[in-house]
Amino acid sequence: MEACATVEKRNKAKQTAMDVAAGNGVQRLLRRAVTRRAAGVPQATPSAAFKRIATTTEDGCRSQRLRIEALPTRLSPDLLEGHVRSLLRRLAGRPPNRLELALHPVTGAPLGYAYADYDDPARAARLLRGDFGGDLGGTTVRIAPWGGPAWRHGAGC
Repeated sequence: MEACATVEKRNKAKQTAMDVAAGNGVQRLLRRAVTRRAAGVPQATPSAAFKRIATTTEDGCRSQRLRIEALPTRLSPDLLEGHVRSLLRRLAGRPPNRLELALHPVTGAPLGYAYADYDDPARAARLLRGDFGGDLGGTTVRIAPWGGPAWRHGAGC
């Protein structure tokens, strides 16, 4: 689902992913994807794990990517995304241009962090200063500039 695969496609034996799914959990995830598509809910975007720090918007402006950490994991993804958007709107004066909530690839549960893109450096700097009450769901949210994937060098891996 994270890779935005089409679950209705059929293989050479005319079977869909639902037909060949091994367990009830996988079938439940596939049914949810089919139901979401039928209801017109937008499909998930691929993971942002290896995207660049600064992205380019449609009008050619550069945007700054921030990582929001220590998010509650007990909320549904839709509810958590709404709360994060509301928090960022309150702290920065407007919502981010783009918000990507990190979800578990199998269960779809929130992983506790998200990425937000701002095209206005002043708004991103306001969030990075940290002089605010960034409380969400009883936890203090941390906001940091996203420096790309963390790679361990020379650690024997």
